[in-house]
Amino acid sequence: SVYHKIVLLNELYVNPPGIDDGEWIELYNNSGQALNLEGWKLVTSRGEFRLGYQIIKPLGYVVLDKRVTGLRLRNIGGERIGLFDRLGWLVGEAVYTQEAVEGQSYNWCPQTEEWVWMVKPTPGLANECPLKNELPVAYFELSSQQAEEGKIISLDAGESYDPDGKIVSYKWEFSQPVEAMGQVGQV
Repeated sequence: SVYHKIVLLNELYVNPPGIDDGEWIELYNNSGQALNLEGWKLVTSRGEFRLGYQIIKPLGYVVLDKRVTGLRLRNIGGERIGLFDRLGWLVGEAVYTQEAVEGQSYNWCPQTEEWVWMVKPTPGLANECPLKNELPVAYFELSSQQAEEGKIISLDAGESYDPDGKIVSYKWEFSQPVEAMGQVGQV
């Protein structure tokens, strides 16, 4: 569909606490213009729902409640939800295969381009996706460029960093035994 990556299946609330009457499917308009979704349809393993006149604002959300759509999403055994434009072309789909945990929502995370189960549903709001884990940047400096037996050389990695702030430790590995802090061994 020409609407692929323009209108997105964005979040699914599959298994609300208690009776599942509070299920919903959220769509997101990733474009700068309003779109009419009349004639579009959602298809699941248990049925389909055709949208009537429905404007989705630029960079806006539409939350389609189960009480309106009549669509029941499976909690066990997985589900495939397809979104089709008025010409019948597939715009996007969401697939989950594991059991849906009660109270969690299934969220599209554009930063990582994957679907993620999240504890806090966000109907009508941006998904609170985890940041993409970037590789840390290892940087070190030597106190001397010439190594000689008996000469102390200091290594400083204080300027190493992790762009997403997730670095938790730094480990030095040497191919030969070294003496560090008075102890000799393989580090």
